[in-house]
Amino acid sequence: MELEAKFTVPDERTFQQLLAASNLGAFRLGQSTVARVHDRYLDTPEGALRQGGYALRLRREDGRHLASVKGLGEASGAVHRREEYEVELPGPLPPQEWPPGPSRDLVLGLIQDRPLVPLFELEQDRHQRSVTSQGRQVGEFSLDRVRVRQDDAVAATYLELEVELLADGQRRDLEEISVELQKRTGVAPQPQSKFERGLALFGLDPAAAGKGARMEVAEPAGAVDEGSELAPATKGPEEPLIVADDSMSEAGRKTLRFQYQKMLYHEPGTRLGEDIEALHDMRVATRRMRAAWRVFGDYFEPKAVAPFLKGLKRTGRALGPVRDLDVFREKVRAYAATLPEAEQGRLDGLLGVLDARREAARARMIVYLDSEKYARFVARFGQFLEVEGMGAREVGPGDGDPLPHRVRHVAPMATYERLAAVRSYDEWVTIPDPPLERLHALRIACKRLRYTLEFFEQVLGPDARVGIKEVVAVQDHLGELQDAVVASGILGDLLSRGTWAEEAEGEPGPGSISPEAREGVEAYLAAKESELQQLVETFPEAWGPLNTPEFSRLVAEAVAVL
Repeated sequence: MELEAKFTVPDERTFQQLLAASNLGAFRLGQSTVARVHDRYLDTPEGALRQGGYALRLRREDGRHLASVKGLGEASGAVHRREEYEVELPGPLPPQEWPPGPSRDLVLGLIQDRPLVPLFELEQDRHQRSVTSQGRQVGEFSLDRVRVRQDDAVAATYLELEVELLADGQRRDLEEISVELQKRTGVAPQPQSKFERGLALFGLDPAAAGKGARMEVAEPAGAVDEGSELAPATKGPEEPLIVADDSMSEAGRKTLRFQYQKMLYHEPGTRLGEDIEALHDMRVATRRMRAAWRVFGDYFEPKAVAPFLKGLKRTGRALGPVRDLDVFREKVRAYAATLPEAEQGRLDGLLGVLDARREAARARMIVYLDSEKYARFVARFGQFLEVEGMGAREVGPGDGDPLPHRVRHVAPMATYERLAAVRSYDEWVTIPDPPLERLHALRIACKRLRYTLEFFEQVLGPDARVGIKEVVAVQDHLGELQDAVVASGILGDLLSRGTWAEEAEGEPGPGSISPEAREGVEAYLAAKESELQQLVETFPEAWGPLNTPEFSRLVAEAVAVL
């Protein structure tokens, strides 16, 4: 018997608040895990299962296939109570091929020899956490971003919260959690199951479901109570365990799955747009996945992974302009704060332009995140990452030599290749006034070395952590330098053109600089050019530790354990 409470989440703000919460009154919320869940609901053309009072759902999650037969049950406010029979399957099999048991017997008894047809599908980004009280795990807390699909088209999207009672929980616990949720947030009880809402949406015969109304977009149930803050929880997905005997394809799959979960974990905060670090972390996750392909990509079939690389690039292009403007705005504000109070308003005009640009970039980003293209990429990539061996290259000797394919075979070589790529810049960047484009290229090479060390850190010696810190120091210096280069170019363009330069795609951006704001922009440009010159002059000092025999020995000690 399944017992759970369901709530409509009215908006992204509330979704993010719930995602960040660490407690609900006396109940503690555990670390969040993120999964992409795909559900398909089926019935006979005549609706035999619904007429019998049941719904059939085939679920795919984390490489598992699960058939659930659920009674249509009853709801009292937010609390739903219904029968549930489940059976794990080796794949999406018809009921005739399920293992013997009550699930198979119930479904076959209702449908007889009639075929099953799909009704609709749900795709869910599910953030799931444990709910504990005084050492008891009383339930599971699931925040879902739901897309309802039929015939490969998204018909509706909504946000929902479910709290399912587990064996150590009591109905009283569920009722207390429900009261706490409604008191502290803007969630509203949802009396319909997802199945019932899907039936209503597509106008399917709901006779057995007992709900005939079409699904409506939920109105906010009330403003979030700003006076009753929930303590934040800062943990995200857990790092995967990489071992030396892992194949490179499976180590890559683990690495990619971890970063994919981080991307999904930070998506709600990115959509909300109030904490710029959420977008930063989501963008970093996409960048690390692209970096992972450079390390692990040779161990997958190119045709199998090409669509995912394209999806990551598109996602990065959607996130990048907003993040870049966030960084630009923060630096302008930090500079303004150093000015005498009477002069701090001189940069208001520039900040206004940046704000307009950011809002336009955010609007484009949200359109992309809401798009069918993004939803399809996330769904297919998630499925790929769930299935061990999918898309992996053959590594047997065949007619030639075997391919080195285990982490212990490849990690030393990959590390030294990226170290060599970094060292190759030495004679190009230690000259007086090195070309700025060379320094930017070196920054990228440093980032790739750092990511490679991080991907393999669990199998390398302890010196790897020291090496990562050394690389980060150089990368950070070069990052500040590149930010100053970009800012100087933008500011100079604003002053010379009066408007923001056209983007690479040829689309002009909003905003212009007023004559009154020119003086402030000119002063800030001078400050950025001075900062840039200082960063170039001090670069040799930052670069030095990375270009020494000591750093080479450190890397050698790290890989020697393999």
